[in-house]
Amino acid sequence: MDRAVENKMRHYGEVAKIAPDPLLSAMMDDCLKKGLDMTEGGAKYIFYAPLVTGIANCVDSLEAIRKLVFEEGQITLGELVEATRQNFEGREPLRQMLMNRAPKYGNDIERVDALVERVLRDIVARRDYWQERYPRFRFPVGIGTFESYARFGNRVGASADGRLSQETLSSNYSPSVGMDRSGPTAAIRSSVFPPSVLKYVCGCPLDLQINSNEAAGDSGVERLQALIRSFLDLNGNILTITGVSEELLRDAQKHPERHRGLRVRLGGLSAYFVALPPKHQAIMIERVKHGV
Repeated sequence: MDRAVENKMRHYGEVAKIAPDPLLSAMMDDCLKKGLDMTEGGAKYIFYAPLVTGIANCVDSLEAIRKLVFEEGQITLGELVEATRQNFEGREPLRQMLMNRAPKYGNDIERVDALVERVLRDIVARRDYWQERYPRFRFPVGIGTFESYARFGNRVGASADGRLSQETLSSNYSPSVGMDRSGPTAAIRSSVFPPSVLKYVCGCPLDLQINSNEAAGDSGVERLQALIRSFLDLNGNILTITGVSEELLRDAQKHPERHRGLRVRLGGLSAYFVALPPKHQAIMIERVKHGV
């Protein structure tokens, strides 16, 4: 976060040289008065929103270290570091232990969700430091990957949650792929548990994938409606839902010409499934298909 903000402050105003925004600037307070584009400081308020990525992988890794290194002594921290550096080569039993023996975010486990709160609170504290240092700017934080979670993961080595090098990170504020095994209600309860999440005003989308059969008919619509209302009642931030079957997605992979209109949710946007790269398609298929 420090590097990102420092880089932004160092180069602020440069974008006006290549991509000014005169139309939007004309609608912003003070731009016309100052005769400056919003990209060069014309607007009354200047926003730069740091977005947190890989939150579930971070928390799952911390919990794995706490439980398996410090509480149970299954492995030393040095051995774990070396295993991740080697991308778990020859250490598959260890990787499976990290994935399956340590609790994971998204399953309504209080000690794990409390770790999420600690991480989110620390990030807000660092945001406050930058806010004080640059009072002219506003730094609203959020948790978001949009469609880039696979690209972000491609730049990250193996992690202590058992994730291999260059594998996808968790999308947005969602649990790690395939690790929310206790149903959609548990995933929602985990997402709303941390009090600090209310400070993430740029959005924290929770992405759920449910079996389309579960939302079929009047009873299915009522169940889905109740799920969404519960999310709102618990002060949830953003909820995105994809309702498809694994069979449909696999058929779309094999016969894209039959499914050109099939759309899926990617955080804050919808995308045509057949237009996604194969890695993205595989992630959508791999995600847990929840019942409602």
